[in-house]
Amino acid sequence: MRRKWKIMISIILMVVLNVIPAQADIDSYYGVPIEKADYEITQYISDSVAIAKSIGQERGSVIDTAIAQITNLGGGDVDVVLITTAHVECEEIKNLAILERQEGNSWKEISRYEFTALKEDFPTEDLSGMTNEFTIENLDTDYYYRIRGVHCVWAEGKSQIFVTLTPGVLVTEYEY
Repeated sequence: MRRKWKIMISIILMVVLNVIPAQADIDSYYGVPIEKADYEITQYISDSVAIAKSIGQERGSVIDTAIAQITNLGGGDVDVVLITTAHVECEEIKNLAILERQEGNSWKEISRYEFTALKEDFPTEDLSGMTNEFTIENLDTDYYYRIRGVHCVWAEGKSQIFVTLTPGVLVTEYEY
C-alpha cells in the first residue's frame, strides 16, 4: 500500500512539474523555434539604463538587429523600448516584452506586452522594422527589473526569432 502511494505521488509531481511552464525555457514563439543571434551584447548605459542587442549577419538570416532597453524613470516607472529590424521586407513582425523582477536569486515574470505589425496594414510602406516604446507605471520600488524581448519576423516564406535579455535595473522612487 505504501509503495502505491509513493508511485501515485511521484506521478502527480511529474504531471504538475511538466504542466507548469518554466520561464527560462522559452524555445519557441507562435510555433517558430528561437535562434541564437550571431552577436549578442548586453550592457549598462548608466545606472538607470540597461540595453540588450542581438545581431544576425548570417547568410539567409531575416533579422538584422533586435534591441531591448529598460530605463528607470523614478517613481516606480520604467520606459521600455523594443526594436526589431530585418534585412528584407516582412509580411509580419511581432515584438513581445516580458517584464521580470528579481526576487532573491531568481527572476519572476510580472507582465507581458505584445505588439504586431502586418504588411497588409501598411500596404504602401516598407515593413522591414518595428519600434515599440512604452512606459510601465507603478512598479514596486527597490527591486531590480529587466526586459526579455522576443523579436519575431515572417518574410519570404521564412520566419526567425531572436531573444534579447537586458541586465536588471534598480527601480527607485527617485530618478538617478
